[in-house]
Amino acid sequence: MHGLLSWRDLTEQQRAYFLAQCTALPTFNDHTVQKFFAHLADCDADAAVRLLRMRVECWEKESKEGFTPLPFQWSVLLPFAECPERLELLRALRDWLTEPRDRPYIRDLLAPDLFWVVAGNADEPVRRLLLEPYAAGNSMLVESAAPLLFKLPKSIVWDRADDLIAAMLKSASRISEKALHRTQSQLHSAAINGVRWGTPGEPYAEDLDIRRRAGKVRDGLPRGPITDRFYGALEESAQRSIDRETAEDFNAS
Repeated sequence: MHGLLSWRDLTEQQRAYFLAQCTALPTFNDHTVQKFFAHLADCDADAAVRLLRMRVECWEKESKEGFTPLPFQWSVLLPFAECPERLELLRALRDWLTEPRDRPYIRDLLAPDLFWVVAGNADEPVRRLLLEPYAAGNSMLVESAAPLLFKLPKSIVWDRADDLIAAMLKSASRISEKALHRTQSQLHSAAINGVRWGTPGEPYAEDLDIRRRAGKVRDGLPRGPITDRFYGALEESAQRSIDRETAEDFNAS
């Protein structure tokens, strides 16, 4: 932060004070606050991630009116992509989901946003990290970390069907029924996540695209195995939505 006091210049006591103040802020939507956070992430990535985790944990303990743990969107460029500890931070965030807590749905909802803010993209190291619990056959970690898949980039669902997605589904099916259900559910949500736009009475373009993409993936898969069934479910879900919109138009007329 040019011309201002740097995080590196503060004593441990001063840093603790600033972190406590930032944890208590009602929101992180202010651009100045986000600029400070970017500076903090550049100086001490672990402290920056810990700050956001503490905000989420505060929300878990008490849902105060006007308090939102994470910003609606980031208006600054965050430096996590170049951070040497990036994978360690991501692994800690993944394992954070295994901790017992009174209201688990809050962390399940917010941890994916925090994870992908740090990840930046689903490059090969991140994909390997997501696969670790499946490769280890760790049922608890697979089930706990499944919400991270909700924000998996859609391109991964379509372009990595024969490696990443297949590996997750096959491993989950061997681990437990719950592991498979949670993995399928979050991957399904990743594929359909987003705002839909269209003309009333006509199918959404997004549903048409999902049906087309799922069908294309299935063309390259043998019928029956778990991966084919997953993409078949996506195709059928999109078709039901298309049929529903068409039926509503017919009934309205």
